[in-house]
Amino acid sequence: MEMLTILLIVIGLLFVIALTITLNIAKNHDRQIKEYENRGATPDEELERSHHYEQESLRRNIPNLVLIYVGLFVLVFIGSVIILTIL
Repeated sequence: MEMLTILLIVIGLLFVIALTITLNIAKNHDRQIKEYENRGATPDEELERSHHYEQESLRRNIPNLVLIYVGLFVLVFIGSVIILTIL
């Protein structure tokens, strides 16, 4: 039963870590948007920033989030198999 408890704690910690990283990415994104709003911009600048964000997001943010959640899924799956084996 001790291994089951440890496994559940590890899975919970991994969930918290994934959630924290996700919220950190969202916080950084919100901070960047506020900086843009405070600067003020012409429509052309906003359009250029939008294109830049789309490219940057596809290149950096989405792969990071996919890696986080795929890794979490794999670990939870392995943990579930171990739990079912113990029971």
